[in-house]
Amino acid sequence: MRIVIALLLVLVTSLPGHALVPTFGGVQCKSNCVGERAGYEWARKNNITNELDCDEGMVAGFMVGCMMYRGNKTLDSKKDDQGNLIPDVR
Repeated sequence: MRIVIALLLVLVTSLPGHALVPTFGGVQCKSNCVGERAGYEWARKNNITNELDCDEGMVAGFMVGCMMYRGNKTLDSKKDDQGNLIPDVR
């Protein structure tokens, strides 16, 4: 019985839109991925190529998004990995 419950939990949490904690670019978000999205979009807008440019007193989620841009410039920053829309901070 415990195995069945564990398998059901794994299946449900792996469905799009049902993750317990959202991820962005394969990294667990701090909350709803807003900071990660903002950092990623800021890095794209400023064409950030140096890791040190992502560490100037930025909050953790923003810094993660900024650094993520350096490694993957093709993410859809409007959605988390589960396909859920990430709110815009503007």
